[in-house]
Amino acid sequence: AWLCDALPAGAVLLQTRGAASTLVHGLGRDQPLEVATIALDPVRSIGAGDAFCAGVLAHLVQHDGGRRAEVARGEDGWRAAVELGHEVAARRVTTTW
Repeated sequence: AWLCDALPAGAVLLQTRGAASTLVHGLGRDQPLEVATIALDPVRSIGAGDAFCAGVLAHLVQHDGGRRAEVARGEDGWRAAVELGHEVAARRVTTTW
């Protein structure tokens, strides 16, 4: 709670919680935005966090610049970024490579 309270204006904090929903703190909301995870049967979890971050960053980079950046930073944009992060992480944990 203290970390969320200490966020500077415009900052966003993503809180992953395993199989529970991911929370997006910031966005000018009193309560965090909850983004449901994908139900799956993981093979292993090694690299899941890195894969999640890669998916989130890929979405943000794709929408960098102009009006697209404004949309990407809004609630819908962060939901889409986290959902892509979940998708990339799910691919990682359900394969043996």
